[in-house]
Amino acid sequence: SHPTRGQLWDWLFQLPLFAALDAADRALVVPPDLHGALPPDRSATAVDSRLVLASYADSTKADELRNLRLLFAWAERARTRGSGARLRWIGREVVEALRARIAERARRMERGGVSWG
Repeated sequence: SHPTRGQLWDWLFQLPLFAALDAADRALVVPPDLHGALPPDRSATAVDSRLVLASYADSTKADELRNLRLLFAWAERARTRGSGARLRWIGREVVEALRARIAERARRMERGGVSWG
């Protein structure tokens, strides 16, 4: 028997990359009608941005790591200027989790004597 669309989505959300998504994020990804096609408007969502930024945290590409550094600087500037509401599109928690991943990665690399590039 073939899996249903609902089973396919369940399987997808069990993958490590998607397992951390909460119900609200999943609702942005799953089409409203499980039997229908994806919505015609496929502009990037906050979930798309989070997934891309998460992949950057594991990257060795200078441009991707630079983009994270720019995000961190922008988020810090928004926080210190009291415009933290500008972070709503991605969430302060996401930015802090990315920052923590980078810091942990740096610690592991320093212990192992591995360079960033």
